[in-house]
Amino acid sequence: MIVLKWQVPVDDKPHPIGRGSVMLVDCQRPDVVTVWTLEPSMSYTADRQVQVYGTGQSIPIGSEHIGSVMTFGGALVWHVFTVKETK
Repeated sequence: MIVLKWQVPVDDKPHPIGRGSVMLVDCQRPDVVTVWTLEPSMSYTADRQVQVYGTGQSIPIGSEHIGSVMTFGGALVWHVFTVKETK
């Protein structure tokens, strides 16, 4: 197994991360949420789409919450959800 770190920008767009178990969601910068996952091996697939939403934003039906985090000082709270890929 391997722990991987995924940086997800706060930009109203979906971003790919691995499908492993989410271990931690944190904010290392105000404009980026970091997600750590436990992947079964180095041959992971980064095909789970996630997006960051702010409190009060609309979240698509069927999205799954994987974690929330406060920015430094608690001024903002970001919420990370899986989203279905749009084609």
